[in-house]
Amino acid sequence: MTKTKNIEMKEADLRSHSIYSDKNGRYVYYIKRKKRGYIIPHSDIKVFEFFQARIFIGVVVATLINNVKSDMNIYLCFGFGFLLYLLMELYYRFILLKKYSILDKYEPENEYKGRNERYSGVTKSANNFMTATYLGFGTMIIFLTFILNISNNERIMMALLGVVCFSYGLINIYNYRHFINGSIAK
Repeated sequence: MTKTKNIEMKEADLRSHSIYSDKNGRYVYYIKRKKRGYIIPHSDIKVFEFFQARIFIGVVVATLINNVKSDMNIYLCFGFGFLLYLLMELYYRFILLKKYSILDKYEPENEYKGRNERYSGVTKSANNFMTATYLGFGTMIIFLTFILNISNNERIMMALLGVVCFSYGLINIYNYRHFINGSIAK
């Protein structure tokens, strides 16, 4: 395994919610409440990460539809965004996860005890940049909803987009702290 692949795996561990690398170098998606892991092939990791952002994608699509078709009812825009999210969720649960191998009773905290030595300064700074970007854009969007002279429909859509961005920043902080402290599933 080349050095660049190791760096990519470390970065994927930090930026993806519930995706870990096991001691064999495989990506494993871990569902905490079921204590189950799914082995994700290296070729599918980008597709898998895309589907993990399905809520964010639904909100962005609803916001874009509302901005492009401003005369459209806001509930119809929410409906399109929710429909997209629902279709992505069904594909994710019933098609994407079914094609991966299952590890029953998988515990990622048993795989790595000395986790903090594995992360380079580049990975930490990249995670800090992503977190700052999410929190900054989320805060800016929420702030702009109050100072701009816009309709209530646009205000609701912008506030929702800001809350989603801000929550992704908080999820990044949560994941990063648990990876660095070595207490992943606590």
